[in-house]
Amino acid sequence: MTTKTLVIKYGLPAGVSVVAYFLLFYAIGREIMLNYGVWWSSVLINLVAMGVAVKNTPGFEFKDVLLQ
Repeated sequence: MTTKTLVIKYGLPAGVSVVAYFLLFYAIGREIMLNYGVWWSSVLINLVAMGVAVKNTPGFEFKDVLLQ
């Protein structure tokens, strides 16, 4: 799977999800959106998307990518 395909399949939905996540908290209240817990928990969305992308990429070895 090419990098461009991975970006479209996993990166864009993750980015849109983070924006929607922040908009949800912004709609509830600006003070809540600025809470550090909300900001740090948004990292989980990106970590899950990265994990799913790696899991669904056949033949992907993380150590091989690090050694490039």
